[in-house]
Amino acid sequence: GAVPVTCTPASGSTFPLGVTTVTCTASDPAGNTATGSFTVTVVDTTPPSLRLPDNLSREATGPDGAVVTYTATASDAVAGAVPVTCTPASGSTFPLGVTTVTCTASDPAGNTATGSFTVTVVDTTPPSLRLPDNLSREATGPDGAVVTYTATASDAVAGAVPVTCTPASGSTFPLGVTTVTCSASDPAGNTATGSFTVTVVDTTPPSLRLPDNLSREATGPDGAVVTYTATASDAVAGAVPVTCTPASGSTFPLGVTTVTCSASDPA
Repeated sequence: GAVPVTCTPASGSTFPLGVTTVTCTASDPAGNTATGSFTVTVVDTTPPSLRLPDNLSREATGPDGAVVTYTATASDAVAGAVPVTCTPASGSTFPLGVTTVTCTASDPAGNTATGSFTVTVVDTTPPSLRLPDNLSREATGPDGAVVTYTATASDAVAGAVPVTCTPASGSTFPLGVTTVTCSASDPAGNTATGSFTVTVVDTTPPSLRLPDNLSREATGPDGAVVTYTATASDAVAGAVPVTCTPASGSTFPLGVTTVTCSASDPA
């Protein structure tokens, strides 16, 4: 009837990679023995398992894009950790836009795993505006003063970009405070806006035009009636009235009299 069979290696053993011959024997109570064999072939046809980052998005740091680093690993059931090769490599400079990174890993049996992810380099940073501090200028006429200034802008990707300001440099600014608003845009459509103030003041007094020192002959015991002309002109207000003491047309006594004149503008 049924007799036991002994096999080497036994069923349930761990078989190594490659071909292993299993030899089996069975004997009956009369001592008759039968022998046979078969082979067990253990193969490695499974590629490594890749662990890649999710799709990445990074901000451009210059006109060439951005340096992007990432980590990609691979593990093989037989060989354990195996090296991964990616193109472009981690630490490369990625250009603006979407770049596909392709990675591969192979085990000693020649099984290869391939995977990919994307790196998107974007430009969402507006230019950097360099505006003057708030300015104060003296009025040079009734309309105020012509004021010039310098406003520049630099973009991480595009470099120097033009700046538009309102009112423009070289405009005539009226008396008082005017806010100048400036903006600059890069080719990606990012816009920076800033402002400063220009204050035009009138702190210059009028210019007096007085006669030279006068000498007149007495016409009576009280002295003499003396007339003179005193005028004043202001850069902003134009001609302004002059008040003198003693006034023109007064009777001046014998001797020296000092005439004091003053003129004020609307400021």
